[in-house]
Amino acid sequence: AGREEGPCICQGGRMGMLMIGYARAFFEVMGNRKLSPEQLAQHKSRRLREVLISAYKHVPYYRRLMNSIGYNPEIDFRGPGDLFHFPVTTKADLKRNDLKSFIKAGVDLARCFSDSTSGSTGIPLTVYRDHYERAIQISKMLRTFFINGYSIHDKVLTVASPARLKNGQSFLRHFGILRWQPINYLLPPGKMVDILLEYKPVVLHGNRSHLDNIALELLRRNIQYKKLKLIVVTAEIIHKHTRRLYKEAFGLEPIETYGSTEVGIIAYETPERNGLKLCDDFFIFEFLDHENKPVAPGEAGRVVVTYLYGKIMPLIRYDQGDLICYQEMPGQDGMRITKVIGRDDDLAVLPDGSTRPFHDFYEIMDQYQQINQFRVVQKTMNLFEILIAAKSSYFDACKKEILDQLHRSFPANCSFKLTRVDSIEPDPSGKLRMLISEVAPLPPR
Repeated sequence: AGREEGPCICQGGRMGMLMIGYARAFFEVMGNRKLSPEQLAQHKSRRLREVLISAYKHVPYYRRLMNSIGYNPEIDFRGPGDLFHFPVTTKADLKRNDLKSFIKAGVDLARCFSDSTSGSTGIPLTVYRDHYERAIQISKMLRTFFINGYSIHDKVLTVASPARLKNGQSFLRHFGILRWQPINYLLPPGKMVDILLEYKPVVLHGNRSHLDNIALELLRRNIQYKKLKLIVVTAEIIHKHTRRLYKEAFGLEPIETYGSTEVGIIAYETPERNGLKLCDDFFIFEFLDHENKPVAPGEAGRVVVTYLYGKIMPLIRYDQGDLICYQEMPGQDGMRITKVIGRDDDLAVLPDGSTRPFHDFYEIMDQYQQINQFRVVQKTMNLFEILIAAKSSYFDACKKEILDQLHRSFPANCSFKLTRVDSIEPDPSGKLRMLISEVAPLPPR
């Protein structure tokens, strides 16, 4: 899973033009829901052809790739079946090559939105999109909310990374619509709950681990916050105990979403709660085994997507790094994900009984671009060993600075051991848990 956007509606001198773009993106996304199966197939074929032609003309990596297999989409395009001529692309491929070779030539990246993945496969990655592609991503996310009962007048509290705080609010909130209030996910759970109780939202949105902490803090205070009509959870797997915890703290169960920083929402739970509905108007999906052969419904397979709305940094047959199980649904509902087998990080339990998610470490490590991978292992309540995959010279140069930041961010009785490694092997699911706690877990939830 991945981090999702909040509905930032732009500010500044270009507001008018940008608002038109956001409105156009929103109506396009909502209109896709009305497509018949025949119209959907035509829509996907048309979008795929546009993406392939743009990649062939303007993106060095894909131009070389298509030339190597003797394929010119302007002449040879026949439909989605053409994709089987392409190799699967992984995050490792993107990291191994010059990132600029995956980006549309001539684009001013300073005018694009950039975002970094959390590195749950062990390989952090920066992705770029233009204003309209960003608007599409946000509109996809809003569609998920609307389908599950959200109203534009609802007050939303969204738990966001520090980098997203300035983009989390819309000027439209002054008119009583799109009232989204972002809060820093590095805040202690007690402070988050104080803001929740003061702001009184009816919708809560964020990474599961942070919402877990809010729920646990409410129960610690013997409070049930039952003003919510909707909880939308991103980034991590929802377990049965998660649903029980939220039912106890908030009076309702969460809506699960699956997505990534690279492409946004991929699938989402609906009020029927019969699996996660795929956003098949935005992707061509493949579910493959280790030999890149399709798996049958019910079998675990890798999620490989071709994103139909990305031209700045196209992702064609892109391996998400997750294993899922899916099933066919009757009628027009297509396929639904029934199980996501992905990253599920532990919470660190500190000596004072408070808990910390992996994001508290990620926000520090993300500043160091030449750290290829990292993993935090909590050995005791006081001691954390952090494995860092980086060159020796780079590790030596930034080690003290990292330690200083960790000591400023954690209680004084916490200590940290930094160990350089060449690489960190992913878990069997293909993900790489960034925080593993060897301390006794929290009481059952």
